[in-house]
Amino acid sequence: MALLASAALVLVAPAQAQDATWAGPGNSWNVGGNWSSGTVPTGTATFSGSTPTSIAFFSSASIDTMLFTAGAPLYSFNIGAAHSLVIGGAGIVNNS
Repeated sequence: MALLASAALVLVAPAQAQDATWAGPGNSWNVGGNWSSGTVPTGTATFSGSTPTSIAFFSSASIDTMLFTAGAPLYSFNIGAAHSLVIGGAGIVNNS
């Protein structure tokens, strides 16, 4: 019985947030290939100079932090009316 309870606790553990740096070459936030980790971030999304700098959302997203590093260029984000971006955690950190 204890083994079954332990297995259940592991199964309900929350997933760890995924961090990634914007890498392009596409402009879609929602495509893993545009991020350094190969997956769309849910933890920290870092922007440091990769292009394109105009990023579109084709579905809603949720992250902990948007981090702009020193020297990062101006980025623009196009979030359509049917989608949203929820930023929790540290929010937006602008070091540029």
